[in-house]
Amino acid sequence: AMRATPSLLRLLQVQAIRGRIFTEQEGEIGNTKKVLLTYGMWQQSFGGRDDAIGQTLRVNGEPFTVVGVLPKGFSFLEPDVKFWVPLAFTAEQKSDDSRHSNNWSYLGRLKPGATVEQARQQIDALNARNLDRFPVRKEGITVVVSLDRVFHSDANQAAWTAAVVDV
Repeated sequence: AMRATPSLLRLLQVQAIRGRIFTEQEGEIGNTKKVLLTYGMWQQSFGGRDDAIGQTLRVNGEPFTVVGVLPKGFSFLEPDVKFWVPLAFTAEQKSDDSRHSNNWSYLGRLKPGATVEQARQQIDALNARNLDRFPVRKEGITVVVSLDRVFHSDANQAAWTAAVVDV
C-alpha cells in the first residue's frame, strides 16, 4: 500500500479510470477509510468489474471503501504498490513543534516558466525564516531537486526528499 495526501494524485495529474481519486475531505482524520486500486489489483481481485467501486476491501482487518481505479501502468516510487490510501495528519503533526519532521517528503509543481533554481531560492529563504523562528530545529531542512534527477539516478528512491513551490 502507498499512503499519500489527496493532493498528490492531482499534482501528478493522475485521474481514475473508474470511480474517482481522493477528495480533500478524505485527507482529514476520521475520513481516511477509502482506497484506490491499481489497475493490476482491480483486475486480480475484482476481475476488472465496474461494480468494484463501492465494494469493501479489508486492510489490516479494517474495512476500506473502494472509490477508484488508477490507470494501467501508473506507479509512483514503488512499482509493487497494489492500492493507495489517503494520508491524514493530526493537529499535533501539523503544529509548529512538528514542523521540521524528517518523516515526510514534499512535492510541488513549478509554475510555467519557473525554474528549479527560483524554487530553490524561495525554499532557502523560507528555511532561513524558519530557523529564525525555531532555532533549535536545525534538522529537516527542505532541499529542492528536480524529480528528473531523482528518478534517473541510482540513489535509493525511498530516501529522497524533494520540494518545489509555486514561484
